Amino acid sequence: MTKWPKTPAILGIFFALAALVCVVAGMSLLFPNSFLHWIWTYQPQKLAKMLAAKPWSGIGLLALAPIMALAAKGAFQRRHWGWFLAISIFAMNGAIDLSRIVTGAPLQGAIGVLAATLVMYWLTRPKVKTLFLN
Repeated sequence: MTKWPKTPAILGIFFALAALVCVVAGMSLLFPNSFLHWIWTYQPQKLAKMLAAKPWSGIGLLALAPIMALAAKGAFQRRHWGWFLAISIFAMNGAIDLSRIVTGAPLQGAIGVLAATLVMYWLTRPKVKTLFLN
């Protein structure tokens, strides 16, 4: 019995929630005065930056949603491609956070790089990886 039998479900839930967040955030950026505007209450600076890139910021998030949903499906079904997609997503996220270190948000970037690295380390453990050999 593996040490982390619930890993695929946890990963699937994470990516399903990420897909939902991408849809809601993307729609809120495309329709900034809609009922979805409340989601930006605690990050008004980020909202201003994202709206400056309108409509591409909203379109980008909506384009990211199916990728997250696909990663969720791959994780729930314990598919090897789902594991590979998860690793790829966290690697890309870590690379983006690495760029934040040099572009004015060093603490947030370092925390993001650390988090992405830890998740990728966890996912590459042999006992976890074998859960995705379908």
